[in-house]
Amino acid sequence: MTGLPLKLLFSATDEAHDLYAASTEIAQQAGATAEEPLKLLAYAQSALTRGGPDLCLNLSHALRVIKCIATVSVPTTWAENLQSLSFLDTRAFIWGSFELACAYLARDTALEDNPIIALDALFIMHETMRHFEDPKSVHHYKGHDREFRKCSESVWRTLWAGRDRLLSSDGIVDTMRWYIGTQLLHTWATLCKSFRCLPAWGTSDVFWLVTFLWMNQPNTEVEDPAPLLACIQILDSIGSKSSVELYGADRSARLAAIIDQLADTYGLDAVLRRFKESLGYGNISVGRQHMVRALAYQYGMLVPSLRCRLWDAGVMEAYIQSNRRKQGTEYWGTYDVDVMFHMILALVKANDGSEIRHDIVDTLITKERLGRYFLLPGLWSLLESLCIPHGDGKNPPGRTEINILRLISKNAKHNRTAEKGTPGCAALDTLKADVSPYWHVMNNAIQDSKPIQFEAFRQMGHVGRAWQQLGEALEINTQRAPRLIEGYIPAAHPFCAWPLCVYHTQKPPRGLKACKGCAEVLYCGRQCQTSDWKLNDHKARCRRLKG
Repeated sequence: MTGLPLKLLFSATDEAHDLYAASTEIAQQAGATAEEPLKLLAYAQSALTRGGPDLCLNLSHALRVIKCIATVSVPTTWAENLQSLSFLDTRAFIWGSFELACAYLARDTALEDNPIIALDALFIMHETMRHFEDPKSVHHYKGHDREFRKCSESVWRTLWAGRDRLLSSDGIVDTMRWYIGTQLLHTWATLCKSFRCLPAWGTSDVFWLVTFLWMNQPNTEVEDPAPLLACIQILDSIGSKSSVELYGADRSARLAAIIDQLADTYGLDAVLRRFKESLGYGNISVGRQHMVRALAYQYGMLVPSLRCRLWDAGVMEAYIQSNRRKQGTEYWGTYDVDVMFHMILALVKANDGSEIRHDIVDTLITKERLGRYFLLPGLWSLLESLCIPHGDGKNPPGRTEINILRLISKNAKHNRTAEKGTPGCAALDTLKADVSPYWHVMNNAIQDSKPIQFEAFRQMGHVGRAWQQLGEALEINTQRAPRLIEGYIPAAHPFCAWPLCVYHTQKPPRGLKACKGCAEVLYCGRQCQTSDWKLNDHKARCRRLKG
């Protein structure tokens, strides 16, 4: 846990400082110090058992020191005291600290008594879970799965019952509580999954606690919702038994029921707005944005009531922009292509599935540059994938890409009769400008690809025929000699010279390497250089540039 909330955890008001000072004096008189972690833990457990009006006074020092001893995220000098314990004593201290924190937070007034102490307890839970996750010791805690679930459930029931108290009029406290709750729930769900002790669906309100925090995110410009969305993905697939994970029609039915309840609770417009906001966050690392896109795909595609609203609510536009951000920072692969094209195919069908919403396709082509930024690099990625053996080879990739080619071909034919100045005419002009110069290069690449597996070879044939159909729809002379695409001048445009590369028109996330022959063009790697040499006739141009 990093950032502002962590700073707030280790800071406090003057009143809290006074409370901590008095608590420290009482604890020291009782001999409860950081030098003896087990004695300190026993002191805190006794204070919690006694309760009473002096509970915060008795616990303030103990919980803060236990937090510092158990912490993994921010190593402290007190953490060294844990290393001095034997292996069994270390296990006893970590597990006892976890139970202590759960017992404190399971109290109805935990968040109201003293927020600083409550946050210390939350931090202890988070850090002890990190210990449980350690590969060196995880098997020692396997036998505690029932106790682990029981302790955690007591906390989630209390938080759910007092969920309105998680949100306050104080912006700083609001953000701090949201952040800690988010991180804690994500860690808990991940650990429960590995320990196979997730609560069966319908036996806990923890899922609705997660969605409550997601729907009420306090600062959409700063806070990262990815942990909550990952937590949702873990919890929404659990069946009526904790060991059962839902698939297929059962999973679709579950997601539809979840959306219905969220819509009843918050309104469908609010749910769609949260998906759009989550997809639009530029502050979420690219490595975590795949969780946001995956959730939007699962819920948006599997739930009809949500799917028909994704376009008008701007969710799909945010989804496409999220893919563009990934293209600019790391490899945009076959999986990304397949999921994005599958979403487009589902969205452009009318409600009864009998017609195509050409208005959506026109906008995707004109505004999002579907042909240049996604279709061409997506097909190139598919060609590379088909040439790599996959398992038994019976289900090669490419079906979605073939369908998207057919869709775009139908749209191009439909727009041939569009009047000038209309969206259809603009889409056809844009598609011709984006695809026509590269049509022969891609056609050569398809013809040159030689998949090893038989089914992949057949799939390549389908791709080739679909590409031919697109050429005919764009009225390209498919019989004339291929048009050569000159690479960009490195000094002005440091892009990859291979025309079908996703980084042919945008700056790549990694450095490029110059052709050793002419030193005038740049490539992402050997594959792009080889393809440009063989299929775009860089061999001839290289000699000309060198001379």
